[in-house]
Amino acid sequence: MKNLKRLLIVLSVGLGVAGYFLYVELTTTSITIYHTNDVHGHIETSAVLSNFLKSQKKPFVLLDAGDIFQGTPEGDLTNGEVVVKVMNELGYDAMTLGNHEFDKGQKQLKKLIEMANFSVLGANVVDKRTKRIVPWLEPYYIKEIDGIKIGVLGLLTSAMPYLTMPEVRKGLEFQRETDVAKKYIPELKQKVDIVVALTHIGLSKDSEDDVFLAKNTDGIDIIIGGHTHNFLEKPLNVKNTMLVQAGCYGKCVGKITLKIRNKKIIGKKYELISINKKKFGEDEELKKIIENLTKDISAKMESVVGSSAQKLSHSATDKNGEIPLGNWQADLFRKITNSDIAFQNAGGIRADLPEGKITLRHIYELAPFGNTIFTMKLTGAQLKEILEKSVSGKFGMLQVSGLKFKYDRNKKENERVVKITVGNKPLNPKRYYKVATNSFVAKGGDDFNIFKQGKEIVDTGIIDRDAQLLFVKKYSPLKAQLESRMKNITAEK
Repeated sequence: MKNLKRLLIVLSVGLGVAGYFLYVELTTTSITIYHTNDVHGHIETSAVLSNFLKSQKKPFVLLDAGDIFQGTPEGDLTNGEVVVKVMNELGYDAMTLGNHEFDKGQKQLKKLIEMANFSVLGANVVDKRTKRIVPWLEPYYIKEIDGIKIGVLGLLTSAMPYLTMPEVRKGLEFQRETDVAKKYIPELKQKVDIVVALTHIGLSKDSEDDVFLAKNTDGIDIIIGGHTHNFLEKPLNVKNTMLVQAGCYGKCVGKITLKIRNKKIIGKKYELISINKKKFGEDEELKKIIENLTKDISAKMESVVGSSAQKLSHSATDKNGEIPLGNWQADLFRKITNSDIAFQNAGGIRADLPEGKITLRHIYELAPFGNTIFTMKLTGAQLKEILEKSVSGKFGMLQVSGLKFKYDRNKKENERVVKITVGNKPLNPKRYYKVATNSFVAKGGDDFNIFKQGKEIVDTGIIDRDAQLLFVKKYSPLKAQLESRMKNITAEK
C-alpha cells in the first residue's frame, strides 16, 4: 500500500511538472528577427541569403541598418536602384538610412524610397525650418506576428555634417539620437510589445554610439546597429538592451530569437550566420534576376587595367597609421595637380588592391564616391592644425604626400605634432603651400573645416577614380610601401 501511494505521488508530481512545461510551451511565442547592415552594393551574396531565408520558419522580421548601395559598380552605377530591387525580392520589412544613402543626392534618395516595397526609416532626419521629420521618411515601423507587435525605430548618425557633402544634406538637420529616441519610445510603448532601435550610429569609444544610446535611454529591448562594420558573434548587453551588428558587405546575417510570454520577453538568443554558398546554395530565380540587372556592368568591370607587385591594404598596417595605398593615392593627387602637399582621408580608401591583375572593378571599389580633386593655398600654420586634428584619431589618420611628421599622443591636444618637414625642410608656419585633396575633405568632411579657409580654392574637375585609373594604367606594376611619412613617437616611450 505504501509503495502504491509513493508511486501515485511520483506520478502526480511528474504529471504536474509535465503539465507546467506544456503550459509554458503553449503560452510562449517565438519571434525571429533577421538583420543585415552595410551591404554597400555587394549583392553577389543575395541569392544565397534568399535561399537561407526560404529555409527558415515564417513569419519573421527582416531588417537592414543602412548603407545599402555605395561601394560596388552595381550599386553606384545604378544609383542604388538595383540594390533596392534585390531587397524587394528578398522581402525586407524595413531599413534605416545610412550616411551613404545620401551620396547621390536627395532627389535620387526619394526615388529609391518610392521604389522600395519596405519602410525606410529616419526618425531624427528633420527639416531645418520646421524641425519635423521630413515627409518622405517614417520614424518607425510596426509589424505584428502571432499577436505580438514589434516596433522598429530608425535612427541615423547625427555626425552627418562630417560624413557627407553639404549639397546632399541641404535643408536637413540630423538631431541627437538619444533625444529623438526619448521622444518616440513612449509613443511606441503605447502601440507595441517589443521596441527595436534600428540604427546607423555604430560602436565607437569617441562618440555617442549605440552603447551610449542604450545607457541613456529606457525601453529599448534590442539595438540592431550598423555603420562601423562590426562582426559581433556575441551580443553586447547594456542594462536591459541587447546590441547586435552583422558586419558588412553581405557576408553575414544576424538572427535574433525572442521568447515571449504574456507579451513580455522571457528569453533572447543571438546568432551571427555566415552567408555560405556551399552550405545554403543559391536561389536560382533571384540569381537570374541579378544577372539580368547587372550583366552590362559586370562584363565591363572585369576588364584588366593594370597590376600590383603586392597586395595593398586599405587599412593601416603599422602603429603609425600610415597606409601604403593611402601614400599612393596622396602621391597621385599631388603629382596630377603639381602641388606641394596632398592629403587623402582614410575613409576614402574603400578597398584593397590585390597582388597581380587589377580590374576596373577594383578601381571602382577602391574609389566609389566620384569625388573630384581640389587644390588650394594653405599656410604652414594651417597645415599644422590639420595634422593635429588628424592625429586626434576621431575619423582616422589623413594620408600624406610631400611632407613627413612626428606626433606624440601623450601630449596635450593641439600640441601632439612635434615635427613637420616639407621636402626635408622644416615647415614654415607663415608660408603658403599649394595643397591637393579630394572634394569631400576640401568641403570640411571628417570635421576638417580648416580646408574651407584656404585661398585660391579650385575644383579641378578631375574625378579621383579617373586619376587612379590613369596612374594604374601608366605605372603598373604598383609598388606602394611604408615610407615613415608619419611616425608615432608615443610608442617609443
